[in-house]
Amino acid sequence: MTTKEGGPYDAVVLAGGGAARLGGADKPGVRVGGRALIDRVLAACSGAGTTVVVAAPRPTVRPVVWAREEPAGGGPLAALDAGLARTTAEQVVVLSADLP
Repeated sequence: MTTKEGGPYDAVVLAGGGAARLGGADKPGVRVGGRALIDRVLAACSGAGTTVVVAAPRPTVRPVVWAREEPAGGGPLAALDAGLARTTAEQVVVLSADLP
C-alpha cells in the first residue's frame, strides 16, 4: 500500500526532549561529520510517503509535517501518539532524531 504522496510507508521522527545530560543542547541540531543529526535521520527515511517530525518546527533539508505532543514535554509515548496521528500509511517507521 502507498500513501497519497506515493511512499510505501510513513515515518515518525521523535525530535523533542530537554537534553538534560547535554546541558540543554539542541540534540537534533548537533552536527556529526558536518551534518545535523536530524538531517541524517531525514535522509534515512527519504522514501517515506509522509514524514512527521514531533518537535518545534525548524528548518530542515526537506519538507516534513510538524506535530507536537500533548501535553508539551509529555515524553516519548505522547510524542509517538502525536506523530502517529498525522500518518496515513498502514506501515510506519519510528526514528529518534538524536542518533547518528
